[in-house]
Amino acid sequence: MWMPCQGEADRFEQEVLKGGVVALPGAIDLLNQIRESSSTNPGWTIVTSATNVYTPQTLSQAGIQVSPFTPVTTANDVTHGKPHPAPFLTGAESLNVDPTKCLAIEDAVNGVISGKASGPRTLAPSTTTPCEVLAASRGPS
Repeated sequence: MWMPCQGEADRFEQEVLKGGVVALPGAIDLLNQIRESSSTNPGWTIVTSATNVYTPQTLSQAGIQVSPFTPVTTANDVTHGKPHPAPFLTGAESLNVDPTKCLAIEDAVNGVISGKASGPRTLAPSTTTPCEVLAASRGPS
């Protein structure tokens, strides 16, 4: 699938990598606990607006181990990106899980909208977007 402005997206992603990517405190422990308690699949997936080139690099840089069995949904995998519900629906489908049984953790406005529209409960930590902006994007409960 061709993505408009791909060159600019690639440049931006490389700049972010130069600055360093770190996992939020407790994130790796949480992912490991989920993985250990899940008997049928990895128990979690990544759903990101980033590309399939950038995503593995950032996960590795942040110390997040993704096994070959952990599905990852990137911008390259969906026709409609966030705020459309397709990315999170694709992520839930990749785990063979009902989206309403999932928890979407999302720190961007379009991601919160996408998460809410696709069915899971959506947790919005204010890591990159102020609380007030995230709260306004959540839509009806």
